[in-house]
Amino acid sequence: MRKIMMLTMLLIPQIAFSLISGTYPIDGVEYNLFEINGTVRVNSAKPGSSVRTISIPWSINGIPVTSIASGAFNNGNAHYDMIESITIPPSVVSIGYNAFSGCSALKTITIPSGVTSIGDGAFAGCHELASIDVVSNNAAYCSHDGILYDKAQKEIIKCPEGKCGAVKIVESVTNIGRDAFSCCGGLTAIEISSSVRSVGKSAFSGCSGLARVDIADLADWCGIDFGDDYANPLCYAKHLYVNGEAVSDLVV
Repeated sequence: MRKIMMLTMLLIPQIAFSLISGTYPIDGVEYNLFEINGTVRVNSAKPGSSVRTISIPWSINGIPVTSIASGAFNNGNAHYDMIESITIPPSVVSIGYNAFSGCSALKTITIPSGVTSIGDGAFAGCHELASIDVVSNNAAYCSHDGILYDKAQKEIIKCPEGKCGAVKIVESVTNIGRDAFSCCGGLTAIEISSSVRSVGKSAFSGCSGLARVDIADLADWCGIDFGDDYANPLCYAKHLYVNGEAVSDLVV
């Protein structure tokens, strides 16, 4: 019994030493990592001043990287605004809220197959991002015209803030999520399908360039549940068109 206890005591510090926790410099990026339940979470990542592209590692010491913590790429480090591309490995399952919100120069991002959860505001503040791409075999999300949808295309999750011009919402959408088009100042027109039944709060906040809203049926439009004033695109556009014909005497 005594030998077993001594052996156990000797093993305990070795096991603790094997845990991944702390700072790991990889390819010019200082990652703060934490291991939990046999997986690794990226708590934060601080790029050096010369870093423009980041490839988040698949694993650390053979242990898979499965989550990106809330605010991981937004903790006040000045170099985030220099990052143009981030590659997320297929091992990642969850992306926390505001995860990439400090990356104002980010131009490309692809959601890999393993991601099943994306937190609110994950791409807020990414002003240069014109497209959020999703690999075709992702079971939870998809992308259409650079806009992030759930897999069934029932909900619009996020339109990238760098998207410009006109947008047409696919016919199957029933809900436009909270902040979905927030800060998309380059949008000039949006066509909203008759299937839409609800629009989340601040969905169109900051869409200062929006000039017109196109719909197919006025009765369907009047039946939409808007979360607040900034959920309604007409708070900026002021011009509503039904099947191409302008609606007169419009009251917003």
